[in-house]
Amino acid sequence: MMPTMHRRYIRRSFPFLLLLATLCLPPAIFANTITIVSGNGSIGSADPVVQVSTDSGATYNPATIISANPNYSVIPGTQWLAFNSSGFGLQNTDMLFRVAFTLPAGFSSPQLSLSVFADNVATGILNGVIFGGQPFIQDQSNFTNPPSVFTTSNPGLFQVGQNFLTVDLYNFTDPSGVDFKATITFVPEPSSFLLVGGTLLGGLFVLKRRPLF
Repeated sequence: MMPTMHRRYIRRSFPFLLLLATLCLPPAIFANTITIVSGNGSIGSADPVVQVSTDSGATYNPATIISANPNYSVIPGTQWLAFNSSGFGLQNTDMLFRVAFTLPAGFSSPQLSLSVFADNVATGILNGVIFGGQPFIQDQSNFTNPPSVFTTSNPGLFQVGQNFLTVDLYNFTDPSGVDFKATITFVPEPSSFLLVGGTLLGGLFVLKRRPLF
């Protein structure tokens, strides 16, 4: 049987050891993830998340969810978007599809991954800075598998508060559309680690009078 003194020592030390272990976990364990997809609704409806501009960003309106052309591939969990319900009408034109996301004060290690199909060419832009683009070609290679994937982990492109991810779609001839999924990960400020550890410590403190063995 374990000596009484040893049991008391373990009981008293266990919460602090757990807190220490929590604070020593690698930051990636505490990373937060934001996922944004095109096509949040039913076909023919306005997407409440994605806005589109056809006048170089002067004005924005909700993008429209459209049926995928039989030639289009689709990223799982997404739907195709266009500036109107038909996806026809704008040729040799840029259309800006914009989504917003928010990062808290004190965040670190931000990363963004954008998977995209486009008819015809898509360019990824974060807060006004280009971080990836498809070949400027007028054929089906930009809207059939696999999707193009663009990433950035440049902390200078991310900002506290509201951020804007824009998919610049250039269309040669009808029809046109874009399909994408964006994943943003970041580590919150260090005080969040202390909050997690403190919560664990507080929960264990109320159990300190229960026998450990």
